[in-house]
Amino acid sequence: MPQNEVTEAVRSLRKRLGDTQQQFANRLGMAISTVVRYELSRPPRGKVLRTLEALAVNSAGFREAAIFRNAFFDEFQPGVFQYLRLTPRNEREEELVQALLWAARTSEDEAALQKIEEHLKSYSLVKAQFETAINDAADQFLLVEAYAADGLPPEAIAEESSVTVERVRLWLTVRDALDADVPSLRMLLQSIGLGDPEAGLAASFQVPVSMVKALKKVFSDFGIPILNTDRHAVTQEKQHKQQKRC
Repeated sequence: MPQNEVTEAVRSLRKRLGDTQQQFANRLGMAISTVVRYELSRPPRGKVLRTLEALAVNSAGFREAAIFRNAFFDEFQPGVFQYLRLTPRNEREEELVQALLWAARTSEDEAALQKIEEHLKSYSLVKAQFETAINDAADQFLLVEAYAADGLPPEAIAEESSVTVERVRLWLTVRDALDADVPSLRMLLQSIGLGDPEAGLAASFQVPVSMVKALKKVFSDFGIPILNTDRHAVTQEKQHKQQKRC
């Protein structure tokens, strides 16, 4: 991921939070000189990226969150586009993750572990399908963009690429809105697929809400339903609170 994209995301997040550089430094528990470097010349690395991702999510900065998330994984697996790495969003999810890791490392009940693995494999398949849908949509976008670069009109592009004229026009609109930035498109599709709110995504990626709605249909057309992790997280939190009362 380009360094300037990460530094711009740091600056964008700080402004979204309404912080001065000193206030932002205080929020992160670091010197103001470090924040200045993050915004100008030396982007953050390692765990700081996860902290920034969490701040971005909590302030509805979904585009910035995706940039920090991808930068973190690119640091450990350079050249591999990592666009779907979920992290716990609340106490209940964190407890489940820790319990699963504890069971995997300490349990001697092989039958129970095998049953857990069987369940996880089914979820892994859904996740893989989700990732494939994003890649397929991005590939279709690139195909349309390539024909457009050759000067073909939308009707001819539709015929050559075997998609509808309506879809071609949408991809051309997306191209103009995102400056033909495929990583941004993938990040936007990921956030749509995970059920992030339309208005928040439109503001974060600086695109019309109508485009987000249209891209939702594109995503579902590839055979994968839109997830709703926010609703699931809220449901889990409510269940956890009810258990505590009992």
